[in-house]
Amino acid sequence: MLSVEEAQREILGRVRVLPSERVDVLAALGRVLAEPIRSTRRIPPWPNSSMDGYAVRAADVRPSATLRVVGRVVAGSLPTRAVGAGEAVRIFTGAPLPSGADAVIPQEDVDARDGVIALRSAVEPGAYVRPAGEDVREGDLVLEPGRAIGAAEIGILATLGRTQVAVGRRPRVAVLSTGNELADLGTEPTPAQIPNSNTYALMAQVMETGGVPLNLGVVPDRLDAIAERIARGAEADVLVSSAGVSVGELDLVREALVNAGAELHLWKVDMRPGKPITFGSLGGKPVFGLPGNPVSAMVTFELFVR
Repeated sequence: MLSVEEAQREILGRVRVLPSERVDVLAALGRVLAEPIRSTRRIPPWPNSSMDGYAVRAADVRPSATLRVVGRVVAGSLPTRAVGAGEAVRIFTGAPLPSGADAVIPQEDVDARDGVIALRSAVEPGAYVRPAGEDVREGDLVLEPGRAIGAAEIGILATLGRTQVAVGRRPRVAVLSTGNELADLGTEPTPAQIPNSNTYALMAQVMETGGVPLNLGVVPDRLDAIAERIARGAEADVLVSSAGVSVGELDLVREALVNAGAELHLWKVDMRPGKPITFGSLGGKPVFGLPGNPVSAMVTFELFVR
């Protein structure tokens, strides 16, 4: 009997990465990146102001000095002239720093009147200036393959001007529940039956992981019925069944898998709940036989399928 860690290593050693596909950047949310993302630009592209104030030469700034305001630059525009000795340019947050300037003095630190600013204190070169490439330099590896794409990654891709990106294809996961005692949703259980919850809980877990569930429904504990549903699930990338993998007379899933040509790699894991679990390969695709108990099925999905 394998430990949980040994079973996980066995499974991970046999699954393959699905092919990638290109999707629009917003459609990549929740997907797994399948290509390296390198920056083709500097971010920010030019030195810019982190404050509303005045672009100046730090050498000109000292208490009681005055500077003549010779221009104005806002975010979304470019400076129209350089800053010379004894000059300043009105600048706003995010606007490019004019050439000649090497610092910004915040507007609250000056007295402005009639096109002239009177200074109250000195500033160091680079004060309130965000250098070009401070966040990202041209050629930087920004995102690596295998990274889950969240909102922050979407923002980075948009900042880099990427309209599309390569991501791993969503796995199609066929979900099958077995048991004479199960009544599927939409049907009234007989006195000897219970509602089928495993199919829907497992499909929800598939969706939470980014997969696309395919509902194979409920089948009774008959070898021919189970075999037919397994064959129907061959179009999927992964097959997940629940119940029928223990040692009882009606536990027929393992036999049906073998009859279909599956190679079984493990059976039973040293854990509770969830001891009876089967993992194998059918047509080069992973197949999982999970326990029938709803809690055990969900726990083993999280540990071995996700």
